[in-house]
Amino acid sequence: MDAEVGGSASRPLPDRQIEAIVPEDGGIYLEYRDAGGRLFRTRLRLNTAGKIVHSTCNPLVTNDEAFTV
Repeated sequence: MDAEVGGSASRPLPDRQIEAIVPEDGGIYLEYRDAGGRLFRTRLRLNTAGKIVHSTCNPLVTNDEAFTV
């Protein structure tokens, strides 16, 4: 996530607003809004030691946005 947000995970990011942190099988997902109000989801897959082994981050789109070109 550091590469996407351009900062360090140890520093606060005042221009981000966390919407949800949800546990799921094998990891968690985090939903947050950027400074422009766009919603993103970051999925973190964890190993048995709790270390991140894979991550993805994508903007979430609404039905209205999904069909615009």
